[in-house]
Amino acid sequence: MPYLRRHARMLLGRQDHADLLIEEALRELLVAGDSLAIRRDPRRELLKALYAALRDLGLPGPAAPSTEFRPPADARLQNLPLPQRSVLLLLAVERLSVADASEVTRLSGSDVLRLAHEAQSDVERTLETDILIIEDEWAIARDLRHIVSDLGHRVTGVAASREQALELAARDAPGLVLADLNLSDGDSGVDAVREIFRDRPTPAIFVTAFPERLLARARPEPIYLITKPFSPAMIKSTVSQALFFA
Repeated sequence: MPYLRRHARMLLGRQDHADLLIEEALRELLVAGDSLAIRRDPRRELLKALYAALRDLGLPGPAAPSTEFRPPADARLQNLPLPQRSVLLLLAVERLSVADASEVTRLSGSDVLRLAHEAQSDVERTLETDILIIEDEWAIARDLRHIVSDLGHRVTGVAASREQALELAARDAPGLVLADLNLSDGDSGVDAVREIFRDRPTPAIFVTAFPERLLARARPEPIYLITKPFSPAMIKSTVSQALFFA
């Protein structure tokens, strides 16, 4: 039940509306009585019931203004049209396959992909920020700069060492940090990010050929991890995800 309430709240933006939808979804599950399908894949079957109830009921009617705290990601989600919001939640948050998202929403696979692309484009336009790159390999830093610039972000600088990173961050506070683990002169990208975090909690993405070194040590949060070699699509997707849920 907590899982279903979380998803419904992110879908509708209000817990009271979400609970009304869940009540109808559970009623439909009881009427269907397909216990075998629920046991086989409970998460998918719960989501199918939830979206079936949404189709039957439509959006709940107006209610009193909510005074509950709304995380930034929730507010961004509510700016998306409902079809795009649904697909984004199912693919990016619930990690469903396109086939499963298609079954849950009763949309074709091509429609799911189209809505996902529209949602990502809308999100990217609202998330433009300043990015600090901490990378001592010139060619990789150049590639990262081009990739994030294509998304509309501004690169405030490229640092090859911990000291340079701290100077750049102090001069122009970043909204996101892209960092390598091992820097010139034996510096650590983790240490640089940790010191930047002290002044201002900032999402960070570590881009490294040695992910096990990051996972084995204490590290600042929130962070994301990309392994080298990377693709532009991997960088773009992770940057958008990190900023969306910041």
